[in-house]
Amino acid sequence: MHRIVCGLVLAGLLGYAGGAPAADCEPGNGRCHENTVQLCIDGKWQDVIDCAAQGRICEQKGGKACCMSSGRKRDPKACPERGYGTLDVGVGGDWAYVYIDGKKERVTPVYQYRIKAGRHVVELRDKKGKVIHRWDVCIQADHNTRLFHR
Repeated sequence: MHRIVCGLVLAGLLGYAGGAPAADCEPGNGRCHENTVQLCIDGKWQDVIDCAAQGRICEQKGGKACCMSSGRKRDPKACPERGYGTLDVGVGGDWAYVYIDGKKERVTPVYQYRIKAGRHVVELRDKKGKVIHRWDVCIQADHNTRLFHR
C-alpha cells in the first residue's frame, strides 16, 4: 500500500506571488507539475511541495495532488550530503513547533531556513510535544524544499 503525503496550504500562509493567471485554476485545487505539487492561490498555480526532494512521486486525483511513495527502496546515494539547501515549513490553521532531526528549531511558519544537504526528519509538534506530522526529506544543495501540512 502506498503511503500518502498530501499538502494543502492556506493562501495567507504562503504569501508567494507571481505566475500568470490560469484559466484552469480554481482556488483550493491542486495539481502535479514536473513532480511538484501546485495549489491554486489567487488564480495562479504556486509550487508548494517538491515530491522529488522527498524521494516521492506526484500523483493527481481530481482536484487534489499528493506526493506518494514510489514503491522503491531509497538509495542513500540518491541524497548527496554536500553543501546546503533551504527549507520552508508551514502548517494550516494554527502554528506548530518545527523539529529537525529531533531538535526543536523554530515555530511555524519557517522560510528559507539554511540546512545541510542530505536526509533529514522534519516534524511538526503541538504545544504538548505531540507529533502532528513527520516528513523524511532529502535536502538538496542550492535548492529550497517546501513542506506544508494542513
